[in-house]
Amino acid sequence: MEKLLGVDMLRWSLLGFLALFSMLGGAQTSSPAEVFVRFEASSPGDDLKAYLVHALGLELSFVEGCYPDPLVVCFRVPDGKNLDQVVEQLSDDPAIAFVSPNQAVPTSNQQYQTQTQFQEPVDGLDPILEPETPLQPPVDPGEELPPPIEEPVVPQPPVVEPPVVEEPPVEEPIEPQPPVIEPPVVEPPVVEEPVVPQPPVAEEADFVLTHWGLQRIGLGEVRPRYQGDEKLLVAVISTGVDIHHEALAEVIHTNAGEVPGNGKDDDGNGFVDDVYGYDFLHNTADVTDQVGAGTAAAGLIAGARQLGDKTYLYGSGGKVSLLPIKVNDGNLLVFAWTMFRAFDYALNMGAEVIYFGLDLHALFLPDGGPRQWFQYITRKAEERNVVIVAPAGDLGWNVDHWLLHGYPAAYKSNALLTVGASDSSDLPAETSNRGRRSVDLFAPGGDLMCLAPDDEYFTCSGTPAAAALTAGVVGLLRGYAPELDVLDVRNRILNTVQPMDELLDSSVSGGVLDEEAALFAEQGGNDTDFAIDAGCAVVSAEQPQGFLPFLFLLGVLLFSRRRAAR
Repeated sequence: MEKLLGVDMLRWSLLGFLALFSMLGGAQTSSPAEVFVRFEASSPGDDLKAYLVHALGLELSFVEGCYPDPLVVCFRVPDGKNLDQVVEQLSDDPAIAFVSPNQAVPTSNQQYQTQTQFQEPVDGLDPILEPETPLQPPVDPGEELPPPIEEPVVPQPPVVEPPVVEEPPVEEPIEPQPPVIEPPVVEPPVVEEPVVPQPPVAEEADFVLTHWGLQRIGLGEVRPRYQGDEKLLVAVISTGVDIHHEALAEVIHTNAGEVPGNGKDDDGNGFVDDVYGYDFLHNTADVTDQVGAGTAAAGLIAGARQLGDKTYLYGSGGKVSLLPIKVNDGNLLVFAWTMFRAFDYALNMGAEVIYFGLDLHALFLPDGGPRQWFQYITRKAEERNVVIVAPAGDLGWNVDHWLLHGYPAAYKSNALLTVGASDSSDLPAETSNRGRRSVDLFAPGGDLMCLAPDDEYFTCSGTPAAAALTAGVVGLLRGYAPELDVLDVRNRILNTVQPMDELLDSSVSGGVLDEEAALFAEQGGNDTDFAIDAGCAVVSAEQPQGFLPFLFLLGVLLFSRRRAAR
């Protein structure tokens, strides 16, 4: 019976639990009737609160200090007011950019596998023994040597030599000789040996790739030619980051406008002491990672450490700067307001690449769940030329179907790359979501060497790992070719994948990430235009709501049980 249920039964059970959880909570899962509103740049007046109350006739209780942006207003809907009607009324106002309930969105966080300590081998050195120097006899500097004894010189008589009598020379008659004719000298032809070209002597690499994923995407060929831009900022939105890890300490971004620990907002951006990022879950500057997901992602983006004369590489992005942003502590729910503030902070801090490590399930939430605020964020990212990279999710589903969709995979934008996980055979990993319209590409996402808090290492798998590798490549590409905009980056990444027949029906590009081709291919693989129409979402806004999806899932579960009973 257990065999028949298998993994699929667990997946449907999980979705059924999410459905039941949402239905018991009403039409939506929200922080008690809280709504946040973002006005357009040209606001209707200085007092936005008065505008909402008097111009729209709403009796609202405002949440003080919800966000430093003066164009963002948060409020609680009083008892007796219908939340959906309030949202609809606010959405019709042309002065409002968007409005969204502060929803608690279900998320599936990738749990990491067995943790193992990892130590690189270090070659030992044998001691070198120097030969002993022979001892010299001591010399007394005060001792004088006796003078030498000179022999007496005896005078000798002169030597008289007899005179030499020279005889006149006798000339012999010269007989004429016949001329000597020398035979011509014939030189043999010089035969030149053919020159055989010798292969160049390869220099020993000064780096080590610590896992197969880096070798698969071609980092070994990229590293000697380009190592990244230290000024390029990559935001990591996840569970925080161990900023003191030995393989990350040199790539963590430092906010020069803040004085650490003085309790003041020195740079005036609305966040106190955000020297190394910010925690929007607890509203503090402490980005300590207690789960490990954020640290693992940061390592796969730009992790590296020096051992002797070798650099051990864990990430694909080379020398970029990482901005840790914390939104989750491993919980199954994360509020939309928390994620919105995190994205807004990353954009305002100047990030050129944003890694978003969560997969959100929003089937039973109003208007497609976080679709509205995610549409706003991706539009802002595209306007500011920022690329967002996110995982496709790890439930093993085809997320093209409206019933199984999640965000951000369900929303498409030129500024967004959604990544699935492939194994060492370039096949979709068993748990990776897939979709011909929803998943842009695949990247290595199984048994990768990852970083863990407190200077530890372990193997990790999943689409968050694959997305982190992709975010590193995007960061390296943006440093190498800064003239590319978000659509250029999207086309370059998707046009240079390594095509795989097995992935044609599982992703938009039909291939696996190729870092070497993305940076150095002259023609970019091919010239397919992967542009997305503005506001084009895979999941229609007219998707079924309320009890219909719940009853459908309940029927699937009952049918599965009947099959198992047989």
